[in-house]
Amino acid sequence: MHTLTHPEKAAEASAERIQRRERTSDGELALTNGDHNLRQSTGKVSEFDPDSPRASLGRCKTPGDAVMAGTQNLPDDQRAAIRWLYSYQVKHDLTCGEIGKLVGNKDGVTMSLLLRGKYTARPDNLVSLIKQLRERVEKAEQGHLPQLDFIPTALTERIMNLCQASLNNHRIGLLFGESQIGKTENLQYCARTIPNAFYVSIPTQGTLIHFTAVMGDLLHISGRGPEVRRRIINAVDSKTLLIFDEMHRCIPRSSTSSMALQTIEFIREIYDAKKPGIVMSGTEVFRDAFQSRAWGQLLKQTMRRRIAVLPLDDKPTPKDLNDFAEAFGLLPAHGEARTLQDKVIADEKLGVWLAILRMGRDLAAARQQKTMSWGDVISAEAALRKLEGRK
Repeated sequence: MHTLTHPEKAAEASAERIQRRERTSDGELALTNGDHNLRQSTGKVSEFDPDSPRASLGRCKTPGDAVMAGTQNLPDDQRAAIRWLYSYQVKHDLTCGEIGKLVGNKDGVTMSLLLRGKYTARPDNLVSLIKQLRERVEKAEQGHLPQLDFIPTALTERIMNLCQASLNNHRIGLLFGESQIGKTENLQYCARTIPNAFYVSIPTQGTLIHFTAVMGDLLHISGRGPEVRRRIINAVDSKTLLIFDEMHRCIPRSSTSSMALQTIEFIREIYDAKKPGIVMSGTEVFRDAFQSRAWGQLLKQTMRRRIAVLPLDDKPTPKDLNDFAEAFGLLPAHGEARTLQDKVIADEKLGVWLAILRMGRDLAAARQQKTMSWGDVISAEAALRKLEGRK
């Protein structure tokens, strides 16, 4: 992600304010998007016992592997609708009773049975209500969520094609490129766009115990050791796309330690068991490991399961840079602005340049200007240099 995070933090804080749960004294649940409320009565909210063995699951008590297993044989539209509802429930930490009220005055038992694939009646009516809820939610989000500053480029299309090919062919796609060139934002965009896709940033050191903890949180699964690994595998199917970023963190720094490679081996175990689409992304450290004497043989099995290898250029194209400028209301850079753009791209890569553009936009807003100019960008970069003690 970007090394300059002030604009991103502001955007995250704004998004949290825009999309939140509010509880009133009479137990009413309000899902708020700006001035638009999706409001249904839920009754009193029961107390959550922090000492419960399922406390780590939050107020939603249905584990992710149960939902994935219970819906895997449903028709595509029903499976997609129910899994969307579950992800919405987990995101907003709702009980089955609360989510039932939002769907259409349905009780919690019915919703629990539906999520687990144990609802014996035809689910057509419930699925129709879920689709209507999704339409209302997405319409509200489109009208009130702030712009997230993601700007699709030719790189987006290439990465999206790799993700789709990996999912459609049940294979592993490999993505290599330097840091700060746009891999992460594009992969996150693909995860938001492709149904049933999950984005995972490999934790620092890349060890299996930390990786399974991250996967457990993502899939709403509690447990540890072999049990949680088994449940993670069961929470995946052939219609799932798993996007693993920062894979270079799985490569040991010393040739005498292969502990971090256990994470890659576990990802391969998931693939062999369920045949999901998988995309692995990392820097040149990850790329070079496939050719190294120390790790090449261990990684050969992963390479044999690939659909394609996508190496990325370390610099955006001139068209991409012009597209970024246009997204901020600017003409293509020229003169002093072009010199600055070329220098930042060469020395700091795309991530820092986009952060400077965002800082320039914020500076223009602080000056109460109607439009942003290249002068604002130049001023923002100068302020950054001053902050870092550079001339």
